[in-house]
Amino acid sequence: MVVSGPAVLLVLLILLQMQQLPLTMAATDCPLDLTGSNFTLAASICSNKEDRGKCCRYINAFIAVSIARYANATSNLGVSSDLSEICLSSISETLELYGVARNATAFCGVGTKIPVNYECEGRTTVTQMLQSPKFVDVTENCKVPLTVERSCKK
Repeated sequence: MVVSGPAVLLVLLILLQMQQLPLTMAATDCPLDLTGSNFTLAASICSNKEDRGKCCRYINAFIAVSIARYANATSNLGVSSDLSEICLSSISETLELYGVARNATAFCGVGTKIPVNYECEGRTTVTQMLQSPKFVDVTENCKVPLTVERSCKK
């Protein structure tokens, strides 16, 4: 049996696509929405090794905004633990797709320092967090826009 070149190429392409399909399908299972994030600016900042702090702040802000949107829609402070790895993979892929260096997610600590699921002293919902002591202090410190310059204090 003789197999032609285009047929072999087609089979290879199908096999490659099948390898990528589970990852793509898993990424769509993440409920976090990164739309509106300025990935171009993040890619530019993250490309400069001297701006790692700024790079991480931008990535952290993108994730925080997406989690805030999710919290507004569901009242949960973050995704469930079973979706955590899926979302972290999805976020990393999205950042890479838009030109953010692959190692940025590692040195910024996406998943460790920058989590996608939150629990604070047993509180896992927005309502529980609003009832926590000193929450007013947090809301006062978070009323500033995100800029390239570091002007926000903890």
